Amino acid sequence: MTTAQLFLRLTTTMQKFIAKVAGVAMVVAFAATSVSPAAALTAADIQMLVSLGVISADKATAAMALAGGSTSTGSTSSSCGSFTRDLTLGSTGADVVALQDYLVAKGFLTIPAGVSKGYFGALTQSSLAKYQAAMAISPAAGYFGPMTRAKVSADCGSTGSSTGSTGSSTDLSGGEASLNDYDRKSTYTNEDLEEGETAKVFAAEFSVEDADAEIDRVDVRFEAVSESLEDEPWNQIDSVAIFINGEEVDSMDVDDEDSWSRETSNASNLSNEVSGNRAYEVRFTGLDTVVEEDEDVLVEVEVTTSDNIDDSDLTQSWAVWIPTDGIRAIDGEGIDQYTGDSAEVTEFEIEAADDGDISVRESDDDLDAQILVVDTDDKKGPYEVFRFEIDNSEDASIFLNTLVITASTSDSAIGDVVSDLTVEIDGEEFDYDSASTTANVGDYTFDFEDNNDEVPVEEDERVEIVVKAEFNQASNYAEGTVVQFGVGKINGAALSGLTAVTAEGQATGDASTVTGTQEGAVHTLRTAGIVIEGVSESATVDAAEFSGDTEKGVYELEVQITALEEDAYIAKYVSTSGSATVAGFVFSVTTSGSAFAGTTTAFISEETVDSEVNNRYKIPEGTSDTFTVKVELDPTTGGTAYGISLDTIKFATTSDGTLVSYTVPDEDEYETNKVTVN
Repeated sequence: MTTAQLFLRLTTTMQKFIAKVAGVAMVVAFAATSVSPAAALTAADIQMLVSLGVISADKATAAMALAGGSTSTGSTSSSCGSFTRDLTLGSTGADVVALQDYLVAKGFLTIPAGVSKGYFGALTQSSLAKYQAAMAISPAAGYFGPMTRAKVSADCGSTGSSTGSTGSSTDLSGGEASLNDYDRKSTYTNEDLEEGETAKVFAAEFSVEDADAEIDRVDVRFEAVSESLEDEPWNQIDSVAIFINGEEVDSMDVDDEDSWSRETSNASNLSNEVSGNRAYEVRFTGLDTVVEEDEDVLVEVEVTTSDNIDDSDLTQSWAVWIPTDGIRAIDGEGIDQYTGDSAEVTEFEIEAADDGDISVRESDDDLDAQILVVDTDDKKGPYEVFRFEIDNSEDASIFLNTLVITASTSDSAIGDVVSDLTVEIDGEEFDYDSASTTANVGDYTFDFEDNNDEVPVEEDERVEIVVKAEFNQASNYAEGTVVQFGVGKINGAALSGLTAVTAEGQATGDASTVTGTQEGAVHTLRTAGIVIEGVSESATVDAAEFSGDTEKGVYELEVQITALEEDAYIAKYVSTSGSATVAGFVFSVTTSGSAFAGTTTAFISEETVDSEVNNRYKIPEGTSDTFTVKVELDPTTGGTAYGISLDTIKFATTSDGTLVSYTVPDEDEYETNKVTVN
């Protein structure tokens, strides 16, 4: 189309439109006068004139009737959807899409390019208000309630009801219902919530009588008790949820002022009445919850508080209630029924979140002293060397930010001994970020925060941390070098000037209080060694069998020993720790009373070894043998309970080599029960 043609078409159209405007002016002025078909305005034309201010809203209905009696520009059908609930700012769903399609078809709404339908925002609200003004629906506020729904449904030919709140009451039994005996419950009185916490703060109960009813709407009001603190709820409350009979039926993000309406103050019912306090309301619609006749209904309100409230605005108390007629339901007759009571108020507090208080504690699963087998030419490991726990027994969840593990060795340089260090937390492994070493001590820092790996420790939770070490080749240090690992403590002494653990409150981001230190057992590094495993233990009493015989305690411990890297030679003898110069199996007597005094007989009663050399049992490299240590105790004075505990295994890597000590783990499998010997 050329420019000249386009101009001619626009001119012709404007001439026709001017003629129609003249005609409708006569229609409005003289209601009995009709306009010829050629000049008659359509409903769409009248809607445009209303929006331009040519025709006032109060004359729109008459003009519509004389222009054709319908607001539709085309055929009406139920294709524009069925509307069964009120819609307002923040509403979402298929019915919002249907409303937007309807407003687009009527010329009141234009959806910008790239914007999806389905969310009731400010644009939809203003477009709906224009439609309401054109249809003489008052107030024209952009709220899609029963009056507007009825108008749109009628225009669409919808089968949805316009007499009740929820559109259809055909599934409800009985006739007209009533909502009775509304009563606030004391379940959630004076709840204390921290920043970022979710909790229920209000509960009320009522009964449905005479017929079934479908709960459609619940209004909830909030009012700050202290006007001197932050009193606008959207700055302290992130979301509100409604529960009916224990089930969440709706929730709403309310951290925006547009989610609230300002309502009547309820200051007279607050514990600390302050003149000028303001109440704000959130409205939940389209709940569609059916309650049967004679059923009690429990309505609960849950809030999630904001997680970054200015400390100067806390602690703030809030009143919460469901106002009179704040609960709306529809019965089988399609009649709206209401309940609620503005006098039934509950209060709750929002207080500053706790920064957290954690402690470093011993782990029940920490290792006893071990022989860690290293290699002469290559690195070896990783070995588990230390376990401890972070205990968060407070009501605030925290993030673990940094952790410093200290390592110590009998060698002159820790760097010659330790090659690498890692920690494992809840199955996830972390590498250290930096190390500071001075002679035989090193501090290994794990910076979880800097790596965006902050470790959460929830309230009332205890997290176990496993420390693992890899060791350099044994040619770097002496055979039998020892190592120890700790957090805030090493070699039995606390480490002054070292911050071993830092943490922060999840809700506040501020530093948590950290207490406690721990250190692990001392481990020995050798190029060969043994490991031990308990098999069985027993404790019995042998009665005297003849005149002059005495009652004895008989104890047996069966263990399995495995030789690592090289053959192991274990001295044959068994003795107590006080006289174990050449014994391979060293035990001690345990007691629940006075120390043992009397005669002790101890020996290996059974073993599975194939050879003995120089009074030593030989266990070939990579193989295992079992040994039964048998001890008989004949106390000087009877009446005390005794047992035995295996403490040390002494071995060498040659038949005539120097014996070295392996400390048996301090566990139940290496200790017998106690029995009383008379």
